[in-house]
Amino acid sequence: MKCLLLACLCFFLSACSGQNESESTASNAAIVTTPKPDLTRRAEEVFSFTLLPPTGNINQTRQGDSADLLLSIPYFFSSGLIPPDFVVNEILATGISDAGMSGGVKWKPYALAVDQFPVLHSLLKKKAAPRDLHYRQPPEWVSNFQDWHVWVFYIRNGVPWKQHKKLNDIVYNLELQIEAARKNHDEKRVQELNLELIKAGENLVEFTMQYIKKR
Repeated sequence: MKCLLLACLCFFLSACSGQNESESTASNAAIVTTPKPDLTRRAEEVFSFTLLPPTGNINQTRQGDSADLLLSIPYFFSSGLIPPDFVVNEILATGISDAGMSGGVKWKPYALAVDQFPVLHSLLKKKAAPRDLHYRQPPEWVSNFQDWHVWVFYIRNGVPWKQHKKLNDIVYNLELQIEAARKNHDEKRVQELNLELIKAGENLVEFTMQYIKKR
C-alpha cells in the first residue's frame, strides 16, 4: 500500500511539472541503467514500435520516425520543451517507456547521432502542431534525464533546483540500489531499501509541492 501511495504521489508530482503548459514534462517510468545501444538511426528513418495500452494486453504496432516515437511517449513534451540530445538518447537507449495507466511505448533501443538532432527538432515541431514545442539550452549541471526533469520544475514552477536535485538524486539512487538488489535476489535488502525509498519520496514530494501550490 505504501509503495502504491508513493507511486501515486510521484506521478502527481510529475504531472505538475508542466502544468502551465498542459500536463507534465516526462514519464519517469524507466529508472534503469542501460548500455549504449549498437543501433544508430537517422531522425527521419521509419521503423516499427509498439504502443502499450493503459489497460489490457492488446498492443498496437505502429510505423513512424523518431519524432513519432517520442511524441508517443506519455508526458514527454507536455512542458513544451524539447529535451537536449543526451536526454533524448538516454531515453531511446532504454527501449521502453511505460507510464502505467497512461500507456506507454516499446521499441528496439537505438541512438541518434548528434548531427541528426536539428532534423529531429524540425520533425517534432512540424508533427506536434498545433502544440508549440521549442528547444531551450539547459545549464551545465544538467547531465541526464533526472537533472533535466529537475531543471524543468525550476523554470516552469520556480522549484529551487539545488535542493530539488539533492532530494531527487536520493530517490533515484535508491531505485538503482533496489534494481541491483533484485538482480541479486536479495529480497531482504529490497524491503529495506523500499522503506528508505518511501521516506525519500515523501520528502521529495513535500518539498516540491510547497512551491507548486503557490502557483
